[in-house]
Amino acid sequence: MDVQKKFSLFEIGIILLAMTMIGAFVGAKTYTGSNDDGLIATSNKAVESLCQHTDYKRSCVKSLAHVNNTYDPKELMKVAFKSAIKELQIAIDSSYTLSALAEDHRTSMALDLCIEALNASIDDLKRSLEKLDKFYVTKTEEYVGDLKIWLSGSLTYQETCREGFENTKGETGQKMKKLLSLGWKLTSNGLAMVDAVGGVQLTRFSHGLENKGPDNDAWWVKRMRLDVDLKAFHNMVSVAQDGSGMFRTIMDAVRAAPKKNKRPYVIYIKEGIYNEHVEIPRHLNHVVLYGEGPTKTRITGNINHDDGVRTYKTATVGKLLRFATLIYFLLFFYKFLRLICDRIYILYKNITEKITKISL
Repeated sequence: MDVQKKFSLFEIGIILLAMTMIGAFVGAKTYTGSNDDGLIATSNKAVESLCQHTDYKRSCVKSLAHVNNTYDPKELMKVAFKSAIKELQIAIDSSYTLSALAEDHRTSMALDLCIEALNASIDDLKRSLEKLDKFYVTKTEEYVGDLKIWLSGSLTYQETCREGFENTKGETGQKMKKLLSLGWKLTSNGLAMVDAVGGVQLTRFSHGLENKGPDNDAWWVKRMRLDVDLKAFHNMVSVAQDGSGMFRTIMDAVRAAPKKNKRPYVIYIKEGIYNEHVEIPRHLNHVVLYGEGPTKTRITGNINHDDGVRTYKTATVGKLLRFATLIYFLLFFYKFLRLICDRIYILYKNITEKITKISL
């Protein structure tokens, strides 16, 4: 295969953006503005050029102000991610102080949820940071897709934190929102940078969903087939209320899951009504719950928002803070809907113009 054909869209985007930055260094305008939408002066025109693609340009320039003598967008993006992580960590540290001053139980619970959500947000930023160092030419769509999913997830976790303070007493919620403001902006900017450098729009990226992996499944999903033979799984445990399984409760089986598991950990749940709230921690991967059918294996729980528990915590079975994929598909659907509406409007406009000409 010709070497030139191995270049990916991401690499081409890097090269083009780097050329733009070098050109900007020779003679670029300095943008001004009173809001965060406008750029501020900076001696590093590479920073200015990259920040043009972000929604919060002033915050972008300030976060990269200490970067000198580099035109590499990849390195600038890494600094941007680190700046976002730093701001979120400041918010977490401050939340511990606010927790001691909480005026009611609901506010205290909101702060606990916020700390959990922000830690998850930082985790996804760190994963994005690691991904920048592990780029494979043959996996461009997966590479850019992962970054978009993790950064979108990071923003979702921050929003979860902010929404947790609805209907709480005192000024704790407002103080926390102020602490989160810069971290939110920097994370949003990071997502915009990925779009700019990758040159991959949501409508084009959607074609990557058709790519198949080694198991003939799309790369973004690993699913368990309905006709699977449970005996084929070596890493499987069973749960039964009558004691015939390895565990009596589902959560006992979850807690026994390997911490760094790379293979499916199947929890086979025998017939029965399990009155428990099941939460699978974020650090556990490849955990599969397999029952005997919706009418035989039933999992119930009894917590709700009225008890002071945030809605986010009330799912009977939940994988903690994993909304990123949902957010991506909502964004894709929004883009698709806008495209359809635009085409309908153009068609309507053309028909109207023709009718007007005929009437004249």
